[in-house]
Amino acid sequence: MAPPRKRQRIQAQQTDAWATKTAKVVVPRTMATRSMTALSRMESLASCRAMGITEIVWMILEYLRDNSDIGALSQAVRVNRLFFNLAAPYLWCGPPVSALLACDPQRRKTIYGPMVRTLFFSTKGSRISKDDWASTATSKRIRPGATTAANLSVWDQKSECDVCQWHRTHGPGGSVVWPELRKIGQDCTGLREFMLTRDATPKITKRDLLTFLRGREFVDRIDLASKPTDAKILHHLASRENLLELICCWNLAPRAVVEVLKKIDRPFPNMETLVLVFGENDPETVEEVKALLPHVPDLGVY
Repeated sequence: MAPPRKRQRIQAQQTDAWATKTAKVVVPRTMATRSMTALSRMESLASCRAMGITEIVWMILEYLRDNSDIGALSQAVRVNRLFFNLAAPYLWCGPPVSALLACDPQRRKTIYGPMVRTLFFSTKGSRISKDDWASTATSKRIRPGATTAANLSVWDQKSECDVCQWHRTHGPGGSVVWPELRKIGQDCTGLREFMLTRDATPKITKRDLLTFLRGREFVDRIDLASKPTDAKILHHLASRENLLELICCWNLAPRAVVEVLKKIDRPFPNMETLVLVFGENDPETVEEVKALLPHVPDLGVY
């Protein structure tokens, strides 16, 4: 018998050859005529054995991203779920489940990870009742009444087009912990807005949060109003050039915040909205912080 790695390589080659041979892209009827014409061309390309499955999938995603809204992309991914699941190991170097987030098992709803723009972690209002738990075949490993969830919102340029919840399905209930935050963050490559509430974060340390933020440089709106931070997180956020909006409750003395801001030449360089809430009342320091951030148009320091 061949070694495990060799067997995996042979199996991957066989899967790639089979998928490239049989792949057929189904075009949603709701898409525009121009999109259908272009995707029809892609359908003919998909049947070409000379093109690998990875190139085909990337071509489809790039076209849909540039020429249609996220709703059309979502529909295309769902209609062609088998095709995208086959491509997942090649795109993410992991199992197919890495490409599609496991969301809301009762409705069997899935969302393509890179489409997620807003990630809101909260346990409030996301408990699974006993009735829902009993009627959900895929959630038998979830303990009823003790399950946390992350609310995932998918937005296009104008409005929200899809919402779902990501539930813990690999163990008993509890708060969202670092491995889950890291996994969802890796899947949501298009994430732009990140919010974290107090009730969802008892097991997420400040070090884990800093690691997550450092790996998500493309996120431009962050809400940590209920998550205490430290000087390292403050220094990292104040140095980010792409950050446009930040709401944060610092677990620091006001003077410590001033010292951190003074170490940076231009803290929060492109910030549009900034809200800082201190743990103690110090009017003089509040005014000093405001003096260090004159370039922020919408500034609130309390």
